[in-house]
Amino acid sequence: MQVSSAARSSFENVSTVHVLQTKTIRHMSASINSTVSLTSRSINGDVVQPDDPFILNPIQQLYMQFQNDPRRCFDQHFFLRLRSDVTPDSLSKAMHTIVSRHPMLHARFDQKNDGRWEQRVVPDDVSNSLLYLDVVTDTDASFAESTAAGHHIRRCWGAFNIERAHHFVIDLVSWRILLEDHQASVSLPMSSTSFQVWCARQEKYASSLNPEPESPSRLQPPRLDYWGVANNTNIEGAATAKNFSLDSTTSAAILGWCNDVFDTQPVELMIAALIYSFSLVFSDRPTLAVFSEGHGREVFDDGIDLSRNIG
Repeated sequence: MQVSSAARSSFENVSTVHVLQTKTIRHMSASINSTVSLTSRSINGDVVQPDDPFILNPIQQLYMQFQNDPRRCFDQHFFLRLRSDVTPDSLSKAMHTIVSRHPMLHARFDQKNDGRWEQRVVPDDVSNSLLYLDVVTDTDASFAESTAAGHHIRRCWGAFNIERAHHFVIDLVSWRILLEDHQASVSLPMSSTSFQVWCARQEKYASSLNPEPESPSRLQPPRLDYWGVANNTNIEGAATAKNFSLDSTTSAAILGWCNDVFDTQPVELMIAALIYSFSLVFSDRPTLAVFSEGHGREVFDDGIDLSRNIG
């Protein structure tokens, strides 16, 4: 996505899928002229109004399904050292510019009478999406109060810069984009497909799929009783982590030639090894189900460009 974003500074029709397919700069450059314009494909048929409510995307829906109190703190933060002297006023202007650029950083969330949640972008309410704190005078309670008030981005300034945002509106890929925008705030890169459009495209695409093969009903419920664990105590704080290391020869094989046989990815080999070894050790019970988390930006149409999408 970073290569795609950089290439689009000069050629606006270089998608992430195109980069992965061509693999080298030479092949990518040779085929640019034959690529369909990302701009035209992304915009056609995707007319949305900023303040129109739209559905949560699948991972947001999952969060709301399991989190009874959406006001709970679920923030991500970055602790940054400023490379040069920057006035608070300059930082404030830069933050306003960046938040204005990314709709999900000034989104609002509403729960309907039937329990469903919706989100909407408030285009002219950037100031209320930001909360500036002085680490010398503000207490930790200020952070909790700001979460309830709906502030998405919180900053503390000084020689160091702390930026915090609720995970509901930002992920680690989004943070990379946000920090890149900080460095390039004088000349920000071209925008990509908005989160609002991405949600609409996902909903339309999902409506044409047959969910039965991937339905959770086909999976056996977790056998927590096998481990002597009650459902309400199955929390991260009660977990035990065990670590091990692979030697360089094994690591090189997993990351390299072992994938040639079935054209696999290293993570697929590791999951297969996990399932196989589990079935050998715990032979008195069904094998486990493995859920693999992705960054959620796997596109099903190369006209969708998420290289600079925050959400």
